Amino acid sequence: MIALPGLAQCFVCGDKNEHGLRLKFAIGDDGESAVCEYAPTQQFAGFAPYVHGAVISAMFDEGCAWPIIYRTGVLCMTVQLNVMFKRPATVGKKLRLVTKELPSESKRALKGGGTLTDESGAILATAEGIYVPLDAAVSSEFFHRMSFEGSGVSMNHFEERAAAGRAGSS
Repeated sequence: MIALPGLAQCFVCGDKNEHGLRLKFAIGDDGESAVCEYAPTQQFAGFAPYVHGAVISAMFDEGCAWPIIYRTGVLCMTVQLNVMFKRPATVGKKLRLVTKELPSESKRALKGGGTLTDESGAILATAEGIYVPLDAAVSSEFFHRMSFEGSGVSMNHFEERAAAGRAGSS
């Protein structure tokens, strides 16, 4: 797996956000999916002992974008996120999120989807999202703010992918 960088103050992945989830995402061994394992603490409970649905939605929001960002080298913003909750997630129990890019009929809007499972492999939730790539200047600023320490990928990866995408679209 290839560890992905984080943005210090991000609620989802920020290692400096004392109130955040501090998730660590990685690109899976297939080179296309994003994976995150996480055991939510009591502070993220809704109706104890269950994890608040907004926390699960936030996991999908960022997690479904990572395969797209990794492939394109461009930051994407969520336009739509549909989460289907199937079973409650329990505080303190390890969750596993696996996401991937999905086929999209649009050149402008890209799709991602994923599955959240518990330690036994039971599906707790699924989601699909629609993401819009941001322009090159915004993406570049974003990547320059990210922490690549401990990451298995460099900023060059994203810059090269973005440049290849721009060259292919001209």
